[in-house]
Amino acid sequence: MTAQLQSTPRHLAFISLALGFLVIWTAVLAGVLVSRTLKDEASAKETTKVFHTHEDVGKILFALGHELVSTVDWMLSTADKTNVDSIAVTWKITNSMMSKMKEETSDRRVASVISMLDILQERLTVFRETVSDVKSNPPSTVKFYLDLSDWVLQRCFLMDYAGQHLPVPSLPYTLFVRGMAQRFGELALGTIYVKSDMPINTSEFLKLRTGSEELMEASFHFIPRARTKWMELQEQEPGVHKVMEAVVEDMLSGSSLRGQKELANEYLDGVKEQIAKLLLTKEVLNASLLSFVERLSQRSHNTLAFHMSIAIVAVVAVILCLIVTTCSFSYFSKGQPDVETHNSQMPYSVLEKPVLSSNMKPQCYM
Repeated sequence: MTAQLQSTPRHLAFISLALGFLVIWTAVLAGVLVSRTLKDEASAKETTKVFHTHEDVGKILFALGHELVSTVDWMLSTADKTNVDSIAVTWKITNSMMSKMKEETSDRRVASVISMLDILQERLTVFRETVSDVKSNPPSTVKFYLDLSDWVLQRCFLMDYAGQHLPVPSLPYTLFVRGMAQRFGELALGTIYVKSDMPINTSEFLKLRTGSEELMEASFHFIPRARTKWMELQEQEPGVHKVMEAVVEDMLSGSSLRGQKELANEYLDGVKEQIAKLLLTKEVLNASLLSFVERLSQRSHNTLAFHMSIAIVAVVAVILCLIVTTCSFSYFSKGQPDVETHNSQMPYSVLEKPVLSSNMKPQCYM
């Protein structure tokens, strides 16, 4: 019985020590997982920042495209270019959008977007001051806005994210905004074609039209849910599509319908429908990408919380195992009091005391 009592603390100490080593390895692995999850969460935050930047670029390019079409239509509709009151409303909308974007917190944007907005406003201001000059004409206006859109894309999409491997589907958004910018250029050239007799570059018009269709269709190829909505939007307003195709066919067949007021009115109505569809399509893409970014961020946060809980439990278990092991070894080092030591400490009179009492007499049974 005494041997069993002496071996119990020893066994408990070794068991606690073995469990301690096992839990220590678990804590180390949990720490590694937490470290990797922290990197994933930082990447998710950067992904959200990239998404908001792309969203802002989409707003800028849509505002520039809308201003392009409105400016071309104004230049072809008014005889007195010094009266800019009607087109100034569109300019104010663009300025208000960019000013609001600059006033918002810069935590959700990269530095190049903020600096780019200042340069963009300066270029637009210079162009608007010269739009009433005799040398200013619709074809040069189209070229100016298309070059400005390309500059915005290169400044925002190439400077900040070169060499970074982020999980955000930035390729679909890049393709879409490029296609949207080209679509606005196509609509502006088509407006020149139906409202005037100015010569336009047919090859440039067809390149913008084909390029915009291919880029925007490819952008939705990577997002099945958004692609379904994209196909539904393309099937709407079939009359607008017929008018656009009629203008293309007329360009290729010798411009026999050019100058007809009916075609011009139908095309201009179609331009308004196309602009509204572009805005709706952009919002569909934004919603799809935002859903992806939010799921990524939430998954990273949940994974981090799970790994942190494992690490905390493992650390607590290590501490408990160390406490039990220390107590067991401390008890084992002190040892159990043996019988000889216990007897040596007893009085001699007690040890010599007879077992039989005095009133008991020995009896013989023989």
